[in-house]
Amino acid sequence: MEYQKLFKQSFIHELAEQLKKNQNTEMYLKDNFVFDNNAVLENKEIALEKPVQLIMPEVGNDHDFENSKIIYEAYKHLTPTQATDVRIWTYLAHATFWNYMKLKHPVLEQEKGKIGGYILKHWFLNELDPSQYLTHDIALLWWVAHLTYEETKDDPYELTREMFLTPGYIKILLPGIQSKNSNFIHALLEFIKENPSLFSVNKEKKIEFLVERADYLGGYKVLPALSKDEIKDILEKFRDDLNKM
Repeated sequence: MEYQKLFKQSFIHELAEQLKKNQNTEMYLKDNFVFDNNAVLENKEIALEKPVQLIMPEVGNDHDFENSKIIYEAYKHLTPTQATDVRIWTYLAHATFWNYMKLKHPVLEQEKGKIGGYILKHWFLNELDPSQYLTHDIALLWWVAHLTYEETKDDPYELTREMFLTPGYIKILLPGIQSKNSNFIHALLEFIKENPSLFSVNKEKKIEFLVERADYLGGYKVLPALSKDEIKDILEKFRDDLNKM
């Protein structure tokens, strides 16, 4: 049995400080990211049954949905607290999924003076703001599946697939107030899937409208306390507004 490895916070901080000065960027051009074993810890609360391999990105297809399933199946047992630990995601980006990250974010294509900032944006999370896991490729794959997975469905990943179909879901829904409210996320995605004609045009604009209304309603309704069906009943009340968009 293997256990999840993670970088020490001091090592991450040292790397980030160098990259802020655009130093040591050549490390990200190599076939493997080289680091000392002294920079690594092992979390024995996170056991790994087998090695995890992602599908490599291709032109026109990053395979985000498929990789989201792969990541979540391997790390389904993570608690939300563990899943906001920047040390795990930073290690996975630099070690386990190094080849994937290099293909998805080719460093050589960036302006020479901006390479350090580019690497910080994609390989790291702000250690003072763990909520940035939503913009980190590996962390995002896990969190989308975590928030959309529904074991009672014939296809537990039905809503995960829907989430990756429209970029607006991730850029509008996940940063919002309701981003951790799985009932709201499930209700919204199901409402959209059940009303394809209503969302056949201006889909992202309509998603943004519903998310904004939910955030407003959250000011006086305890949305996390509502069932999925109760939330869908609320969304239904905005049908006329959506038809006008």
